[in-house]
Order: sequence, then C-alpha cells, then structure tokens
Amino acid sequence: MARLQGWLKRCGTGSAPAEARWPASLRGRQVAVDAVRLPGLDLFMLSVDDPESTMMRNLAFVAEACGLTPTEERMLALIVEGLDTIVAARRMGIAPTTARTHLQRLFTKTGTARQSELVRFVATYVEELR
Repeated sequence: MARLQGWLKRCGTGSAPAEARWPASLRGRQVAVDAVRLPGLDLFMLSVDDPESTMMRNLAFVAEACGLTPTEERMLALIVEGLDTIVAARRMGIAPTTARTHLQRLFTKTGTARQSELVRFVATYVEELR
C-alpha cells in the first residue's frame, strides 16, 4: 500500500511512469496490482490479478474448448501445478506410461509440443466469445 501511495504522489508531480505493477499478498495469496494513470485526467485505474484463479478458470476453458476427457483435464491440472509425469502418475494412481500417453494426447489436442508450452497455453488462453 505504501508503494502505491508513493507512486500516486510521484504521478502527481510527473516524476513517475504512467503505469506500474506491484506484487502483493491478499488473504495469503500472491496477487499483482496494476495501476494506470489515465492521461489528461486526475484519475487512476487499479486492477488486481490473481494468477492462481486465472489458471484454474483457464483450465476449465481449455478442457471444454479442446475436448479433454476428465482424466486428461486432471493430468493437465497436475502439469500446470508443476508436477512431472512420474509424480502426476502416482497422484492419479496410474502407470507412468499411461501418464505419458495422456500427456501426448494433451499435446495433440492443444497443438503444443512441450510441457512448458502446454502450461503457457493454459496461462495465456482466452476464451472465445460465442
């Protein structure tokens, strides 16, 4: 809050950029606060981004848009969580080879080729308007 107040004061004197971003904690969760000064006005726009809830929402959108099975969706959630296929297989109670098969199907359905690319696909997914 102190960083935001300092930035607002500096904007008033013209010594701060028109946009800023700060990490913050909100109820124990990491969030990002974006602030933008609207040009020519004495108004500011603030937005709070919660990456964790965005990822969970995007997981559901990706699952629907790409036609994932419930098991593939669960595998995708574990990959997005940062687990490798061996640990994900243990969590799901399946063989590592089966987990790799699910991962290959995820790559095919999402048009990705690597786990990092798959996570980026989910993180940046934008639902199409209907």
